[in-house]
Amino acid sequence: MPNLQKDQPDNEILTKFNARDGQEYQACYACERHAESIVELFKDVYKWDYLHPFVYYPEKIKEKIHDPDQFWFIGTPLNSDEVAGLAVIEKNGVSLHVSKVNLKWKYHGLGIGRSLGGNAFTVVIGDPRFRNIRRLDSDVRAYNLNSQIFIEKTGSKPYGFIPNYNNYGDKRNYSPNDIAPFTDGRIEPVVMYASRFNSFWKMRDDNITLFDNDDILFHYNIATSQNR
Repeated sequence: MPNLQKDQPDNEILTKFNARDGQEYQACYACERHAESIVELFKDVYKWDYLHPFVYYPEKIKEKIHDPDQFWFIGTPLNSDEVAGLAVIEKNGVSLHVSKVNLKWKYHGLGIGRSLGGNAFTVVIGDPRFRNIRRLDSDVRAYNLNSQIFIEKTGSKPYGFIPNYNNYGDKRNYSPNDIAPFTDGRIEPVVMYASRFNSFWKMRDDNITLFDNDDILFHYNIATSQNR
C-alpha cells in the first residue's frame, strides 16, 4: 500500500494504468502545482458555467486541496502535470461524497474514467483515514455517461433520479448575499448513487426511532409548514 499523505511536494503515484491511446497514465492526490490545470479542466468541460465558481480561481482550489476532509483525486499522463480527469472525495462524518467527476474532452473514449473509478479508487478507499466510513454517495449529471461509469466502477448503484437539480451558468458575478436566486442558468437532472462499505451492517446504529422523537418532529414540522 503506498503512502497516501496529502500535500507532499511530489505526490506519490497511487496507481498506473494504460489507456486505449497506448499511453501510460497515473493517479494521485492533487497538490498546489495542479491548481492551474484543474481550472483548465473545468473551463474545457463547462466553459464558465460550472455550479460552483470557485473552481475558476487557482488560489481557492489550493485552499480546498488543503482541507483535511477533502481529497482531490486526479489522473494525469505519466510524467505530466496536465490533469486529464478529476474526482473530489469529501469526508462527511461516516460517509464519503464523490463530486466534480470530470474528464477533459480530448481524453474521452480512452477508458480513463473506468480505470480511475476502478483500480485507482480501490487504492484510495484503502486509506486508514477512511476506516470508519460506512457509505459512499454521489449525485451525477444524468447526461454525463463518463461520470456515471466512474461512479459505477466504485461499486455504487443508482437509487434515484431528481429533475431540475443542478443549475449551470456563469456565476462569477453572482453572490448569494444578494438574497436572490440564480435563474439565468441551464437546469439539468441528476442520478443519485450510493454504496455501502463492508463494515456498514456491523457499524450501523440499530436503535429504533419512534415518530415522537424530537429530531423527527422538528423536520416534520418544517416539511408541513405552510410558510416554508
